[in-house]
Amino acid sequence: MNALELLRLKLHQTFTGTIQDITWGRTDLMSTVLEEVCSVFDTSFDNTSRRSIGRSLVAFRASSKLPTFLDLKYVCFGISQKSGEDGWILLEDKGLFETLLREVDSQSKSPRRFRKCCQGLMAGYFNYGIFNNDIPEQGRNNWLSLRSFLHSNLPVVRHAVPQLNWVTVISEHMNLLEDDPCERYGASLAHGDYSELKSVFRGLSIPRNSWVWEMIVLARMKAMCRFDDNEFKKQLAYCLAMINGNSDILLSGILKRKCIAQILRRYAGCASHPENTALRDSAVTHLGNPWIDRAAWDAHVKDDEARTMVDLWLKRRLITDFFQVLAGDRSAHMVRLRYWLRFMPKIEDIWIALGPYALNHPGSVFREFRKTAKDRILALENAGIDNENALIIRIGDFVFVELASSEEACMVFKNNELPFDLDKKWIYIGSQSGSGLRVRHIAGKSPCEQTPIPKDSPSDHTFQRRTGPRG
Repeated sequence: MNALELLRLKLHQTFTGTIQDITWGRTDLMSTVLEEVCSVFDTSFDNTSRRSIGRSLVAFRASSKLPTFLDLKYVCFGISQKSGEDGWILLEDKGLFETLLREVDSQSKSPRRFRKCCQGLMAGYFNYGIFNNDIPEQGRNNWLSLRSFLHSNLPVVRHAVPQLNWVTVISEHMNLLEDDPCERYGASLAHGDYSELKSVFRGLSIPRNSWVWEMIVLARMKAMCRFDDNEFKKQLAYCLAMINGNSDILLSGILKRKCIAQILRRYAGCASHPENTALRDSAVTHLGNPWIDRAAWDAHVKDDEARTMVDLWLKRRLITDFFQVLAGDRSAHMVRLRYWLRFMPKIEDIWIALGPYALNHPGSVFREFRKTAKDRILALENAGIDNENALIIRIGDFVFVELASSEEACMVFKNNELPFDLDKKWIYIGSQSGSGLRVRHIAGKSPCEQTPIPKDSPSDHTFQRRTGPRG
């Protein structure tokens, strides 16, 4: 038997056995095999070696050349990957990024090669940490250019045959390559429907650390803000938990500010918006003090009503805690508290000067107070006693100093004649003469509107407080 006859015999034996196999023609098994094949090959994921990608990136950075298609493919898949000891990223390099897009564009006459390149570029598009605080401006600009390139060239990608599932998915979800990529999913997410997103993430192999997850949170927040007042308030605690990191998705600083700004505007627009401690603390944490960090509030929130709302909440909390926590809870202190709360809209700034006892006390009440007051805390030195504290309030041209231990007098100074420096982290408040004003707590009048006393008064640096019935 010669070689040709032997080959004929082997082929006959092989195909005869296959045709007689009981599994031949079973569509259920064929479908299972097809799914397994597609899970390996028909996906946006590519298992290209990171080491091979790394070598190609280093070579491209050094030479600006991509001599083979394999080099081009590797560099496309590594566009957002760090390379070298300095952590260089191709997507943040103006010249080489433009060179890469030109090289990819040159493959457009070969749809399958062009599709492979776009597959790598799209993986980098989803992987790049566009909302990280340390992203350079060039990286943001290149990322936007990449998005535009993928969006405009998707028709070319669709020409490649056979058409893969990931191409079908991105074609049905072109919004992911547009300005508001996740707005489309907001309404369903707000009602707990994740079905559409599951197919998107599975079909495009979007990683867990992708910016898309963050944008989904923002889209959901926007959708919740369209609920009526009652339903929105029911969802508020959940929204704040997501912003503050109490969920599986960790938001960048930029997205946290976007989300909290969205919620603040909506809450301020409610028919009633009583003080919400969690919302107040979240706003101060992510946006800063509303009367000190005014620029940040204007840039992110862009809503005077929302800023004023939190401004008053915070000032009221600081003044209330001073008299209830630091000055005790006696009736005279409550008179002082009620007096100052009447002038909340006119108070321009507040400081809390803490003596050694309150400044260092480990108790939870004191810790919470220091956390709320944050950068408005000053150290009160040489106060005479360790547990002395002072509330300092500025209204117009005057600065008022309420000492916690004093129930009858408060020092008042002209703003430009202060015997201490409020820009320092510590102050000394002694018996220096002040502005020469004595003021009574007269119902309906602010301290600045009350009657000055003669300069030769022995108490010209104080104003007297009446703790009895008001006249």
